[in-house]
Amino acid sequence: MAKGIVEPPSGMELVGLVADFLEQDVYPAQDDMRLRLRVRIASNALRLVERELQRADTMEIDEDGYAVTSAVIAKAGSLRSLTSKLRDGELSLLEPETYELVRAHVEAKLRIAAPEILTGDN
Repeated sequence: MAKGIVEPPSGMELVGLVADFLEQDVYPAQDDMRLRLRVRIASNALRLVERELQRADTMEIDEDGYAVTSAVIAKAGSLRSLTSKLRDGELSLLEPETYELVRAHVEAKLRIAAPEILTGDN
């Protein structure tokens, strides 16, 4: 009987599995508070990576390596360039188009870094 080919888990699935293991098995078994903190930090970092991978289709990597919305790239080329233009007064948050661009970018980043802020589940 021939064995079927089994696909390995995706990177996103692996990240989630390791985070689950840290949260469900490693963290509760630790009596050392410093190690518990480190396990919690590691699992939080993995959850952040997991959310970033889940939303990869909504963000692009700019020339400086930052994950940004496509609107940031279209308007300024990069996040660093956008912040420079805002700082230098070339763009203003008082302009509705620029305000909306920055608001949408911040919201997209919060969906990855701290989604509970947007949903009020904190």
